[in-house]
Amino acid sequence: MVAVTKYLLKEYRRPSVDFGSVYISSGVAELMERHKLNPYVYLGRAAVQDWGEVSFEQERENAKALAAGQAVLAQYDLPDHIPSHRALQIIIEPTRSATTIILASE
Repeated sequence: MVAVTKYLLKEYRRPSVDFGSVYISSGVAELMERHKLNPYVYLGRAAVQDWGEVSFEQERENAKALAAGQAVLAQYDLPDHIPSHRALQIIIEPTRSATTIILASE
């Protein structure tokens, strides 16, 4: 089963988003330190155009933005063990030269 999953990911979920330099906010850095948050899990999802918990409209906007060279927004719910923070956002700049990971509350 693992081999099949790896094959499918390799063949059908190739990374299709260029992040450029990746920056994290101080709030995300604190969660990485205090709660062992791994933001690269969410970057991996964004790399294959899994935008997380966004509206259908935002998914369509992201598809258009990728084609037109505009900013892209992804949002992911955080695990329950992380108190007081509900979501993480990834903002990919229009130039694709930089990506910022922030808390939705920042």
